[in-house]
Amino acid sequence: MAGGENTVGIPWYRRRDYERILAIMADRAQLPRSYETWRSRAEFLEQKVRDSGRPTVRLTIDPKAFSRWCSANRLNANAHARLLYIDQSVRGEPSGDGPSGATDR
Repeated sequence: MAGGENTVGIPWYRRRDYERILAIMADRAQLPRSYETWRSRAEFLEQKVRDSGRPTVRLTIDPKAFSRWCSANRLNANAHARLLYIDQSVRGEPSGDGPSGATDR
């Protein structure tokens, strides 16, 4: 299990994967075009959640694994799928192609 009952999973991307992430996401227009902007927003959200008293965990989304998972689960690669993917890992459910690199924060 990546986190406890109150842990909030934060989808995390590696700089080297960000262009590919944008390419596969159906809702790419809703994501910042630059990795730096995305990371700044993600860190702001992460801090806001921690400030509310809830622990966070960063879960790295690999574009290839996420694409396979979406296909296997008949989901479009979008915000809804990202949250399901992360939630599955936070709850400790086996996913085969689930997120990696959990870092408790």
